[in-house]
Amino acid sequence: PPGSKEFGVALIMALREVFRLFKIDEGSVAKPLGMLLPPLAPALRQLVQWLPDTGRRQETKAWTAMVSATKTLSGNWHAAHAAKGGAQPKGSSISDSSFLAMLLSGKALADGEVLNEAEIIGQVYTMLLAGYETTSTTLSCTLILLSENLAVQAKAQQEIDSVLGGKAPTQE
Repeated sequence: PPGSKEFGVALIMALREVFRLFKIDEGSVAKPLGMLLPPLAPALRQLVQWLPDTGRRQETKAWTAMVSATKTLSGNWHAAHAAKGGAQPKGSSISDSSFLAMLLSGKALADGEVLNEAEIIGQVYTMLLAGYETTSTTLSCTLILLSENLAVQAKAQQEIDSVLGGKAPTQE
């Protein structure tokens, strides 16, 4: 059930699989071919829809798991809020102050429109991808630039050492 450890693990595994399949050497063969031959990309996407390769089948399975988990969370959130008169039910796995709760309640839209299920799934996925991709790209670029400028690298190392005071870094 949503909120359980098993459900959380299943959702995380589905998201990891979706992100793994974004890599150019993973997923459908249409990705690298489409990048090498941009004019053929639309036709290649159609081809793997009709004749899915192993990568496309993996992508479909991962997307289906992610969409299913998001629909389950959404449905349970709406049912629990309706039962509690709009208040956050005790033990809810979605905080009322979270991005997902704002999307589900429609508070995220300035014009008063409420997002439909497909739009919510798209927004959740966009936020997850944007955070994932932005962080990895920023870290990669930072490390490349530091490797090219040893003086700046030494200065950054000094600052890290002064902040940590000889302690090992933590996630915080």
